Amino acid sequence: MARWLTALRRVAFAVLALWLVVSATWLVINVTRDPNVAVIRNSVADDPETEVNEVERAVREYRERRGKVGPLHERYVAWLGDFATLDWGDSYSLVRGPGGRPMEASTSTVVGGPGDGPERLSVTDALAYGLPKTLQYVVPSILLAVGIGVAVGTYAALVPTSRGARLVSQVAYFGGGLPNFYLAVALPVLLAIPLDLLGSDLTQTVGTGLQQTVFVGSIGPFGINTTILPVFVLTLGLLGSQVRYARTEALEYAQRDFVRLVRAKGAGPLRLARHVLRNAALPLIALFVSEVLAVLFVEVFVIEYVFGVPGIGSMAYTAVFDRDFPLVVGITAVVVAVGLFGTLLQDLAALYLDPRVGDD
Repeated sequence: MARWLTALRRVAFAVLALWLVVSATWLVINVTRDPNVAVIRNSVADDPETEVNEVERAVREYRERRGKVGPLHERYVAWLGDFATLDWGDSYSLVRGPGGRPMEASTSTVVGGPGDGPERLSVTDALAYGLPKTLQYVVPSILLAVGIGVAVGTYAALVPTSRGARLVSQVAYFGGGLPNFYLAVALPVLLAIPLDLLGSDLTQTVGTGLQQTVFVGSIGPFGINTTILPVFVLTLGLLGSQVRYARTEALEYAQRDFVRLVRAKGAGPLRLARHVLRNAALPLIALFVSEVLAVLFVEVFVIEYVFGVPGIGSMAYTAVFDRDFPLVVGITAVVVAVGLFGTLLQDLAALYLDPRVGDD
């Protein structure tokens, strides 16, 4: 019974933390100055015949459309009711494009009214489109990094004096210190050089910014530039730390008496690894979850910006610059929910792996 109460307390804490973080985001956006107000003032004041009251009227109409008129506490209560019922409003920076795909709105549409320009995209629709695009490369990257990291790190711990173990340690430290931002920028160029020499038409040069070389092909349903390369870069970013953590925790148990006994009975490598990992699982899960979440929350934005993936990272980048309050709060809620869900899974796994956790 105590374990169920512990689990319920942690679920309640996760919900409370989500409410606090999202509310803090709403408060910061609503009490700080909106740069779009300056855009409206300048655009209206460009006309030499414009009077001062017309400028103020345009600013007031903009604030009314954004729901920024009235006492702060009344606006918060109204927003909280809508948020709790998943009525997260419409995005100001995204409009509905061909086939329902999100498209970045023009500046006039961002600051304009509901009837100005193309149809606005709801926040829930935008997240429903962008979240699968992000998960399409994030989930395989986590599975590959954790699976390979645990296997390689445990091997290095069970045979610490072998050449393979020393090579694993060196590669892990190198991989952990490799800046993935530069890897994401350089990888398409490095792959494009031999492909161009072979006469391949998979690569295409576009734009003048960071993302100049893109891969236009795909492998089955997975695009090379939007899935395959992001999986490769993100897996490398996570793999180094996973190998180090698994090796460190497995080394702590590899020389224990129960492992020596199992080894003396002639157990094979897989059985030894199972005994070691069963005891090292609790600290490994805690380290894996914290490291994976910390890396993901940074690298998702970098990867989607560099590779042009239309996921929530790209949407967040657009929403912040356009002061798209509904979309910023919606993405914040999703990111915080993912982090809290990962932490909650870690706590529930600790309850399962160590029954003593819930005895207090």
